[in-house]
Amino acid sequence: MRYLLIIILSIVSISCSQEETYLGKEPVYTGEIMTVNQILDKKLMNTPVQIKGRIHNVCTTEGCWFIIAHNNAKLRCSFESPTLTMDTLNLHKELTIEGKLTEEIVDAETALIYAEQSGEKTPVLEGSKKRVPIFVVSTILLHQ
Repeated sequence: MRYLLIIILSIVSISCSQEETYLGKEPVYTGEIMTVNQILDKKLMNTPVQIKGRIHNVCTTEGCWFIIAHNNAKLRCSFESPTLTMDTLNLHKELTIEGKLTEEIVDAETALIYAEQSGEKTPVLEGSKKRVPIFVVSTILLHQ
């Protein structure tokens, strides 16, 4: 009976350890976790990476987009799968996400909306279209 109790306690202690879980696709990136500044500076387009940052803003209607920030750099994020969303309860929390950096070509009105959501000043637009970096999230990593 004593050995059974020791085995059960061992299993419980292992299961209660800090285990990293995720939402969305299984994580595939094995490199260094980057910041928003690093990914924007390196312009790693369409390359799977992980980013760690603070949630600056979240779509309050459906949770379909959010802004991740590190220092003064901010990056708009959307989701690869419509089953993933960001809850407004995560606002101002640290988060690690996995996905790919892409660009979206938007009109002047959409660029202005994106800038306001990021807390930026009115963007200077050259012509009627603007390229906006978007991070497409495939995985949200949860740290318990």
